[in-house]
Amino acid sequence: MAEQVHVQVPATTSNLAAGFDCLGCALNLHNTVTLTAAKPARPLAGMFADTGGDFFQAAEIDAFPYRVKVTGEVPISRGLGSSVTVRLGILAGLNRLAGEPLGPDQLLQLLVDMEGHPDNAVPAFTGGFAVCSSRQAFNVPVKPRLKYVCLIPATNVETDACRQVLPRKVPLGDAVLNLQHTGLITAAFFTERYQDLAGLLRDSFHQRYRAENIPGCFDVFEAARAAGALDAFISGSGSTLIALSLKNHDAVAKAMLRAAKGNGLKARTRILQADNRGYRVR
Repeated sequence: MAEQVHVQVPATTSNLAAGFDCLGCALNLHNTVTLTAAKPARPLAGMFADTGGDFFQAAEIDAFPYRVKVTGEVPISRGLGSSVTVRLGILAGLNRLAGEPLGPDQLLQLLVDMEGHPDNAVPAFTGGFAVCSSRQAFNVPVKPRLKYVCLIPATNVETDACRQVLPRKVPLGDAVLNLQHTGLITAAFFTERYQDLAGLLRDSFHQRYRAENIPGCFDVFEAARAAGALDAFISGSGSTLIALSLKNHDAVAKAMLRAAKGNGLKARTRILQADNRGYRVR
């Protein structure tokens, strides 16, 4: 029988509004990537092949054939880190099958370099809330009392396309606002003062532009706040919208869904909490 390994990877939400490309959280929604050391039924291509190629090069070992199967609940191109679940699953799976030539720090750095977005890569790897750059990161567990009320539209959004709508320059005042909010959001998570997140999940860099691709985005945000949420934001580049809540979670979800339907946005809701364990290999 061929050697096989299963890697469970959590979904992630990134940016948290003001923390563009530097703040992220792992969520208890998962994909499982199964790696089998065997010749694939057909040649691997795209992310499946590229991830393996980068792993073998970084590990400085001879490539061996492998099969990949991805199962789970993380929707594709919804701003919930579906791509990082696949990349991390393949990297961690190949590393285990190869006898772990790469240590955890090397594996994480390879993932960050491949993904290009540390705010997705780091929390998927470590779990919890993460503040990070492309070369350094800190993370902290998140208490289960903080809920992530997710409105997941039926339509997807491509990250690269969404980046094209962002301005190349921002006014100094906008930059200062985002810096202030990023620092305060980080402090609130690290001190577990989640109530202080109220009103902080707003930014001047990207949401106003990305909202144009999500009908009723700001109406959904207002509905969430009115129903008791601390605040709301676009998850990653969208299309998922998330409200952080300490109470009335069901009411918040229903209010978000009503606002979405009122704007012709077909969607579903999920109430999640943080995954504090990160990826797991078995």
